[in-house]
Amino acid sequence: MEQIWHYILNQFLNATKTSFKKAVKLSNYHDAALAEAQTHEPLLIPIYNRYHPLHQNLVQKYNEWRAAGGTQKGKTASINQLLELSIPMLTNWDARVQTVYAKGSPRYIEIFPNGHSPFVADTIDNRINAFDSLSKAIGADANPVMMAVKAEVDAEFTLLDGAHDTQIGAKGVKKADSNFVEAARVETLTMQYRDLGFCMDNFTTNLVAITDVLFDQQTLREHQQTHFTGTVPKDETKEVLIHTFLDDDELVLEVTGVGAPGSENLTFYLGSAKSATNSSPVQVGINNGKLTITASQFNPGNWGTHRFLTAVNSSGVELQYSVDI
Repeated sequence: MEQIWHYILNQFLNATKTSFKKAVKLSNYHDAALAEAQTHEPLLIPIYNRYHPLHQNLVQKYNEWRAAGGTQKGKTASINQLLELSIPMLTNWDARVQTVYAKGSPRYIEIFPNGHSPFVADTIDNRINAFDSLSKAIGADANPVMMAVKAEVDAEFTLLDGAHDTQIGAKGVKKADSNFVEAARVETLTMQYRDLGFCMDNFTTNLVAITDVLFDQQTLREHQQTHFTGTVPKDETKEVLIHTFLDDDELVLEVTGVGAPGSENLTFYLGSAKSATNSSPVQVGINNGKLTITASQFNPGNWGTHRFLTAVNSSGVELQYSVDI
C-alpha cells in the first residue's frame, strides 16, 4: 500500500493529536504573529481575518474543557470525602445493631455479612451500593432501634447516590467538551496549514523569513530543549530562553552564586521581545533552592507574544541560573 506523500501531510495536526495544549500554543503564536504582520503586509489581512475567529473558538473550547476537568476532579474529591465521613456513622450503626442482635448471631450476620469491608475497601460504585444493601438487609424490621438505623442508612445512601450522579454528569460534560475541543483543533490547525500554503504561493522569494515569523516551529518540533543554564554578570540582563507557554506550564528555577552573602537574587520576566521586562517579575534568591512556579505568575499580556524569558541581575555579584521547563 502506497504511503501518503509526506509533503501533503498536515504537520500541525499530526503534532497535536495527543495534546490540546500544544494546539493552543501553536494557535496563540500564529494568531499573534498574523495580527502583527498584517499591519505592514496587506496580503495577510484577509488571512488574519479568517484565522482569528477560529483561534478564538479553539481557546474558548479549550478553556471550557479545562474547567470541566476541574469540576470533575472536585466532584470526585467530594464523593471520596463523603464516603470517608460515612465511616464513623457506620461504626455507630453497627454498635446500635448489636444492642438488638449480638455480634455473630444469625440476624447480625444477615445485616453485616462481610463486616465493614464493602463500605471501605471497594470501588466507589460498590461502596455506595453497600449502603443500599445494608438498608435492604434491615428491611421491615419493626424494632425501633433498627427502624431508626434504617432511616439514617437510607438518608446516607440518597446523599451518596446523588453526589455520585453529579460526578458522572461532570465526566459526561468533560467528554462532550473534549469533542468540541477536538473539532476546534482540527478546524483551526487545518486553517494554519492552509496559511502555510498561502505563504508558499505568495511569498516564494522570502518564504523562510515569513514562515519563521508566522509559525511556532519550535513548539511544532517533537523534541525541544527543556534544561537551560547560564551566568548573569552583576548589573546585567541575560536572555535565558524562547518558548511558547500557557498559564499552567511549570518552570523550575534555581539561582546560585559564589561568594554571595545570601540575599542575592535574579529577577525573571517573560517578555514580548528579547531582553524585555514587560511582565510581572518573579524573584529567585540563592537561598530559595529549586523554586517551582507556573507561567501564570508572570501575568503576561499575550501568550502568543510573551515568549522570551529574561533574567535581570541587580546584585553586586555574578549569579548562575538553572531553568527547567
